[in-house]
Amino acid sequence: MITILARRELRSLFAAPATWWMLALLQFILGWFFLARVDDYLQVQAQLAQMNSAPGATISVAAPLAGALGLLLLMLIPLFSMRLIAEERRNQTWPLLASAPIFARQIVLGKFAGLLAFLSLIIAAAGLMMLTLWQGTPADPGLIAANLLGLWLLAASYAALGLYCSALTRQPVVAAFSALAMSFGLWLLEMGNGTVRALSPNAHFQNLNVGLVGSSDLVYFALFIALFLLLAIRHLQAEQQGRTRRRAVKSSLFLLLLLATMGGLYSLAARFPAHWDLTRNALNSLSPASAQVLAQLEGPLTITVYAADLLDAEKGEARKLVGEFIGLYQRYKPDLSLVFVDPVKQPEVTRHSGIRGNGEMVVEFGGRREHLAMLNEQTLTSALLRLARGREELLMVVSGHGERKLDGTANHDLGEFGKRLQQNGYRIAPLNLAIAPDVPDNAGVLVITHPQTRLFPGEVAKLLHFVERGGNLLWLLDAEPLRGLEALAEALGLVLPPGIVIDPAAQEMNAPRDWALGVGYPPHPVTRDFDLITVFPRARALETVTESEWQRRILVEGALKGWISPQPGARFDPHRDVAGPVALALALQRQTGEHEQRIVVVGSGAFLANAYSGNGGNLDLGVNLLNWLAGEERLISIIPPTARDAKLVFSRHQLTIAGLVLLVLFPLLLIAAGGGLWWRRRT
Repeated sequence: MITILARRELRSLFAAPATWWMLALLQFILGWFFLARVDDYLQVQAQLAQMNSAPGATISVAAPLAGALGLLLLMLIPLFSMRLIAEERRNQTWPLLASAPIFARQIVLGKFAGLLAFLSLIIAAAGLMMLTLWQGTPADPGLIAANLLGLWLLAASYAALGLYCSALTRQPVVAAFSALAMSFGLWLLEMGNGTVRALSPNAHFQNLNVGLVGSSDLVYFALFIALFLLLAIRHLQAEQQGRTRRRAVKSSLFLLLLLATMGGLYSLAARFPAHWDLTRNALNSLSPASAQVLAQLEGPLTITVYAADLLDAEKGEARKLVGEFIGLYQRYKPDLSLVFVDPVKQPEVTRHSGIRGNGEMVVEFGGRREHLAMLNEQTLTSALLRLARGREELLMVVSGHGERKLDGTANHDLGEFGKRLQQNGYRIAPLNLAIAPDVPDNAGVLVITHPQTRLFPGEVAKLLHFVERGGNLLWLLDAEPLRGLEALAEALGLVLPPGIVIDPAAQEMNAPRDWALGVGYPPHPVTRDFDLITVFPRARALETVTESEWQRRILVEGALKGWISPQPGARFDPHRDVAGPVALALALQRQTGEHEQRIVVVGSGAFLANAYSGNGGNLDLGVNLLNWLAGEERLISIIPPTARDAKLVFSRHQLTIAGLVLLVLFPLLLIAAGGGLWWRRRT
């Protein structure tokens, strides 16, 4: 009987011309929104390619499309649900249906199933629109599936609410306005916090919208749908049995018991949640490295955010974003507390905590604290790792000969790289070997950038002694004379061919002719899951002697079709130049007692300069190099891989055809179908 009623409702919906016309309008709006998002992404994807962990096409196009459809369903479903029972009463067909040998629950479930089947067709059509992304990129199937599931649950929730409102009255317009008002009120609750926000269906849809399926969200939708279906069934049963004072009391008690039971079930689900991240790149999950660090922290952890309240809407949005991010960590560590402090309202607390700027955060554990100016997984996990091990890694930079500075602001300096290292917990200190008796024993990593004046023999001797006793070293070379560092190159077994690397691939991208692009990353902990293009201006090639105590590994390879030239020219000269590919960065390792010594040599000091570090993945690779040298391989794995759907390719011809189909052909077909029904009825 439920199936028969569902088919009857579905047929009646498609028999109404207004249904087809509303579908035409919905198709036009969704098609326009979809094409607008595609066009926006195509315009910015070149800039996104330069960003670390840039969003892919699926989350930039399909997820907003699902969000827009969710809002449209909130407004449209009351128009479809208003007729389910209220119109039966207005047309005086309800007594026939109510007197038939069927139960009230069968009527409610049948009409609900018919409306939900109709809404499922709308959602499926939107899903087909999302799947067209596969024409231009390998879209994320998990993210699309989570969005379609979220839309279906959201539609079912609004349909159950609309059905209940339709059961309360005999006027379809009243039912529509009641359902719309209640749905809009629930949507507004999303702007609240805590328990208030948890009452909003849209708040639970947001998790599915980003590809995260949570048990608490599924339980919420199931309870929401069941609540309004049960209320509709009880209301119809009360009508059939007649209203008495005793039945009214029983209905009130039933409602209170039902709400208490459902509230308890949801609280239980929220207290012991389970989550499934369906996205291909695990956008909503912490890396295994972060989870391991959290497992080392035994005891309560507190994160305090010092941010001034601006506008209430901005404050709420900022707190929401921070809360959602910290929520990833709270899944692994329930005793992590998040606190917000307004420096304007609580200046003494702010001053006592040593806060220097708005938006600064303090992470406290075991009586120790770390300050953060930027919030992302790598910086926060680095701070947690420092709290777990109770020390800070010292990074020393050779100075005194015009070297590039890690705190400098000039184009040739490495200031941006230095800021990133400090955010990751490295303490940077200059080292003047003309004054210091030796490289300090507590230096975790020593950095050498290319000197502009010749080093004294005594300074070189101190560097050689540092290498002999097993120190870890990052050496950023330029295509210039070594100025006293020849002995260091010999100790490392380096061979440095004269000239700079010429890479035609860079010229094809309209880059300067003296740039080399790093495109090959042989397997190594430094380059694990690293697939960003890197840029090496005026690079020199790196080679090593055949017989050496060092284990040599190429980290970056470039100029696959290029060459090394002492006199850069537009064309390859076989009598003068050396054909590529060339090694642009090398890793050297050897065992010194119980310690593994690590050294990295890069053939371009400008690769991390302020003028070039923002290109491609230069900064990310530089941070990876330091993390590996410092023995913090766990932090390397925190950098998320590039989205596989980051590159979207649609020709103008394809976009024109898509526009004609989505904005003209489909809407006209739906309008014609509705017009045909209207004409048939008229004649």
